[in-house]
Amino acid sequence: MENCEQLCNGRPAEEEAACMAECQASTIERQPAAVRTYMEVLFCIVVPFFQLLAAALTYTFPIKGERLEAIYRGQADHFQVTAAVVGLTAAPEGRDDVVVLESARG
Repeated sequence: MENCEQLCNGRPAEEEAACMAECQASTIERQPAAVRTYMEVLFCIVVPFFQLLAAALTYTFPIKGERLEAIYRGQADHFQVTAAVVGLTAAPEGRDDVVVLESARG
């Protein structure tokens, strides 16, 4: 295997791009046929199978009820709206869910 970057380094930009493309193409062509077959099987069969399996399990065992409410409460605790995001220096009246950072107050 060749180090294409080292081989093509120091040439003019157009020539370096063509050299890199040619070097990478030749590197790919020298791979055994089993590598191509492995990649095709992996991306065309194995990955879609596991994606469908995840979708089926998500559909079959959905999160609901108290468990879902606990997740929502945890999200609310971790992802609060901050005034610094919208450029405010004080929380709007009646908005108890907005937290003003000390750095935003000046």
